Amino acid sequence: MSEPPSAHDPATSAEAGSPWPRAARSLGTILLIGGLVAVIGAYLGVQSAASLRDELAFVATGGIGGIAALILGTALLAAADLARSQRRLSVTDSR
Repeated sequence: MSEPPSAHDPATSAEAGSPWPRAARSLGTILLIGGLVAVIGAYLGVQSAASLRDELAFVATGGIGGIAALILGTALLAAADLARSQRRLSVTDSR
């Protein structure tokens, strides 16, 4: 009688194959955290700005860049989750 495949067996693991989903999750998480820090920093910078020129500088750099990082991080996390789900379904279908 053969043993059932282990959950940590790379041949049957949902992470088998391309390593990009793990890298995408890591990069997506880093981008989300960085984007959140940038948006909060821009908000705090605008609050302490003395002139409209300084406020616009904070919004242009931290606010827009932070929102872009949040969007890109979310897209990477969603793509990695979709790839993981598809890989799990293909492993389930092949059994």
